Amino acid sequence: MVKKEISSVQSGKKLSEKLLCLLLIHLTELHLSLQEAFR
Repeated sequence: MVKKEISSVQSGKKLSEKLLCLLLIHLTELHLSLQEAFR
């Protein structure tokens, strides 16, 4: 029972890290495209 809870917490953490990475990539791309637009 405890092991199952731990693994679900770990997979949730990995998922949130993955989403955070994707978010950072999109923000960086958005920032760069905005810089290009205002040149």
